[in-house]
Amino acid sequence: GHRRCRDPKTVFALPTAMPELIAAAESGFDPSRSDRVVVFAGDDTWLSTALGDIPSERPKMVARLRRFFRAILYEAMDFLIDGVELMPTGLIEKYIFHNVNNASVAIAHAGLGHKQFNLLAAWGYHFWFDANPSVNSAAAWLEEDAAACRAQAWDRCVGTE
Repeated sequence: GHRRCRDPKTVFALPTAMPELIAAAESGFDPSRSDRVVVFAGDDTWLSTALGDIPSERPKMVARLRRFFRAILYEAMDFLIDGVELMPTGLIEKYIFHNVNNASVAIAHAGLGHKQFNLLAAWGYHFWFDANPSVNSAAAWLEEDAAACRAQAWDRCVGTE
């Protein structure tokens, strides 16, 4: 895979690259640090497949990852295992393209006016996003939230300037 540095703090990897990542971590990461975060996403390989076919061996694979990563996030979780948390799938076009009207209605009725905490959102580009009201209301909410953050000097506001 592509590596920008020898011992990264964050890693984004395809689930199929898990063995390669573990080998790279065991041979090149600083073993005294476990403050890293890894996100396994980008394809639909089930967690049970990525961790191996033998259920009793799966916790051992997670333990090998946990030596180097304080957080392991996985997108296509098909079972629960200690040490691995769910990485939510975003509004990815290929998953919602055929349900554009339903998604637009749901997003429009979500009510950003009721949002109490920071907002994390991402939109790909497709023709219907131009007219989606959530994009405009999210932008307005972010401007309002950034102003409130500056005025209040809230801890949660890192990166709003």
